[in-house]
Amino acid sequence: MVGSVKDDLDQSGTPIPQEVPENVQKIITSEKELQENPAKRPRVDLQSLPTRAYLDQTVVPILLSGMSCLAKERPPNPIEYLAAYLLKNKNQYE
Repeated sequence: MVGSVKDDLDQSGTPIPQEVPENVQKIITSEKELQENPAKRPRVDLQSLPTRAYLDQTVVPILLSGMSCLAKERPPNPIEYLAAYLLKNKNQYE
């Protein structure tokens, strides 16, 4: 039992409770990386941007690309296609 806490440590040595879902753990890990690596932070404070500027900087580029592929492919289930495209290509736009 004594060694069980050590087995449940993240990279920084912080204990990770067993009941934390994987998606929540990914969010925690990415937040820690942002804190440790200020160069990865966005240059602009997204919270202070007007709505249009916020959307233009965050989702419009990937949506335009996804919609372009959607128009070319014309799949029978366009919403699922676009959702899959966004998930597959999101790392290119972060």
